[in-house]
Amino acid sequence: MDKNLIKLQFKSGSGTVEMGKGLTYRLLEKPTGIEGSEYTVETENNNQYDGDTVLDRRIEKRPISVTFEYPDARNAPDKRDFLIGFFNPKRTGSLEVDYYGRRRYIEYEVVSVKDNQTNLNEPLKMLVELICPEPTFKEIYEDETVIETWINGWHWKFSLPFKFRERGPQRMMVHNSGHLATPVQIIFPGPALNPQVINHTIGKFMKINRSLGPYDVLYVNTDFGKKSVEIVRENGQRENAFDYIDIQNKFFELEVGDNDIEFKCDDADLVPQEVRIRYRNRYLGV
Repeated sequence: MDKNLIKLQFKSGSGTVEMGKGLTYRLLEKPTGIEGSEYTVETENNNQYDGDTVLDRRIEKRPISVTFEYPDARNAPDKRDFLIGFFNPKRTGSLEVDYYGRRRYIEYEVVSVKDNQTNLNEPLKMLVELICPEPTFKEIYEDETVIETWINGWHWKFSLPFKFRERGPQRMMVHNSGHLATPVQIIFPGPALNPQVINHTIGKFMKINRSLGPYDVLYVNTDFGKKSVEIVRENGQRENAFDYIDIQNKFFELEVGDNDIEFKCDDADLVPQEVRIRYRNRYLGV
């Protein structure tokens, strides 16, 4: 990987630092850790057969190291002070990597910042070491799939012949083009009775045993470690709906490839106009 084909953008607090060819800060070598992380395969010995049985597979936290320089020696002391403050170990940051126009980002924690100058007359050279507890790179922008429950219908002004609204499909393929399964956010507006979203590809569903009024909206987030279920009522009041989750409910992710998604309600006459599914594809590297 040629360092000249890579651009980095760090965001921390309200500040931004960019590195790459033609930018204020120049990469001295390709960053380490952006192609892939360390993987662990847990196994146990077979008693009666050769080899081991695989028990678990996991992606370990991702270390990233970046070596760069600021070529103007006259301003080096001020830039050095700025960079030490910018790479603050008390703040979580976000790193966006642009490689050949492919842009993905990852959140990081600062491990260390080192000044690699050998003398004060040469350009400022620094090494920043990061750790990413959540090791996957994500798309910059969310994908969104809208499943419309009513289609066609008349248009203003009426023209003859006009069509009445028709019940649309409540099932659609949602494609995950990433390397890994990814969590989803589901926006389910009312009216609805006991709304349910099913991923037939993996045989899991999420059901909320609650009635939604015509102006209520159900929000479901299956993000790892951030799972939430909320109902926003017509008056703007937010209600924690975890207590209404069906006992057989299983928070699901979108598997890699096509996912057969369906939504439905216990009362077929209470069907919302549309259901939105939002997600970011996740990758093992850039």
